[in-house]
Amino acid sequence: MLVHKDKTITKAIVDIASPPTGQITPFNIYVALSHFLRKEDERLAKLNQDTFTKWKEIL
Repeated sequence: MLVHKDKTITKAIVDIASPPTGQITPFNIYVALSHFLRKEDERLAKLNQDTFTKWKEIL
């Protein structure tokens, strides 16, 4: 797995089986998934702000 600094993964399939080389550590998995999840967090934050704005317009 190659993970570039400050790049966000848009889609991911995670296989948590140990590779024959033994090079993937829990830290490597955490770093890769944190890049993927950060994008989802941004999307949810925008949805939350959009919802808040709509409710202010209605009320």
